[in-house]
Amino acid sequence: QVLLRRLALGQDWRQAIDAVRWSVDLEGKPIVEDGIDAALFDALAAVEPGIARRPSAFQTFGSVKLAWREGDRVGALADPRRAAAAAAI
Repeated sequence: QVLLRRLALGQDWRQAIDAVRWSVDLEGKPIVEDGIDAALFDALAAVEPGIARRPSAFQTFGSVKLAWREGDRVGALADPRRAAAAAAI
């Protein structure tokens, strides 16, 4: 989802990492992070009645740690969903 937001939507890495994610729970039922816009959640629930909200730290939402290079600049980011750190030297 992060890579899709970066490549297809042109979001910067921070926007892509911070965006609300979707997944499935441990029983295979659809879930979204609890930060989802209420109107969007209601629209999703209308077509997928079993969808549920979960905290962003729920294990199936994943976590991102990344480092990149653009020309002579480097950068690094860590997903706030988990205890993590990233550094670029």
